[in-house]
Amino acid sequence: MTSTLLDLNSPHLGFGSSTRSTSKLTPFKRSNHCPICDSNDGRCSKGDEIILCLTETYDVGIINGYKLRKLSKDNNWGVWAPHSVDDNYNSVNWQTRKAIRDQQADEERRQRIAKELPIDQRDHLYRKLLSDLSLCSMDQGDLDRRGMSQSEIKGFNAVSVGQFQRVQNLSSDLPGVLPGGILNSQGGYLWPLYDVHGQIVALQLRKRNVHQDNRYIWLSSSTRRHPDGNGPHVNGEIPLAVYKSFGPYSRIGLVEGTGIKPFLTSTRLNIPVIGAAGGHVGLIS
Repeated sequence: MTSTLLDLNSPHLGFGSSTRSTSKLTPFKRSNHCPICDSNDGRCSKGDEIILCLTETYDVGIINGYKLRKLSKDNNWGVWAPHSVDDNYNSVNWQTRKAIRDQQADEERRQRIAKELPIDQRDHLYRKLLSDLSLCSMDQGDLDRRGMSQSEIKGFNAVSVGQFQRVQNLSSDLPGVLPGGILNSQGGYLWPLYDVHGQIVALQLRKRNVHQDNRYIWLSSSTRRHPDGNGPHVNGEIPLAVYKSFGPYSRIGLVEGTGIKPFLTSTRLNIPVIGAAGGHVGLIS
């Protein structure tokens, strides 16, 4: 089975000729393993002269006669080509490659965390954003249809936004804000996620008129044009949503999701609830 076609610019891959060529890509599957990372689940592919490897995207030396030439246009794959005598040979074993890759990943994570806007500033700016917006009748109707009462809708604190909503006096370091004073938003409604101290750490968006599988997104400043923009992460991790009750209580709820489900569970059972994206549902007594 073959996948899409890839146009190659040979000088950038070290093939010498400046002619442009087209290569069919064949995924590595079953007994056919990727010579770079040894995977055989289809994540990596082979062309006439190159290997596209999803695992090895750093220059860690020569691997099985191949050398990293560049990243693919979407920065997802390492483009590996045969090693030539003109290359500075630096063959390394698997353990060394893993150590180099882990070290580079740790450094990138430290740099991302260092760029994060402090929680107290996020809380202040997100509260300002929410106070400047309101919930339209269309989005109010969606929450009504999902069984929420008027008091629950008010407590959920959702607000409506349009595509690339204009905002004022918000730092571009705030996740979701793009240069020029616009939100990286689509039409729908936003709601806040709180940490254990009641501070707003992130916003999520439910989009209107889209398929169920692609309805919820995190508000983030990271785009193709601005790949270094801040995402919703807190200390490098996707945040949890903490909804508190007034107590007293003897249980803590754990709910999959970070929006309406954990909010309503906390409100209706009068217990604190932690919501996690893709987490497991359960109760801790």
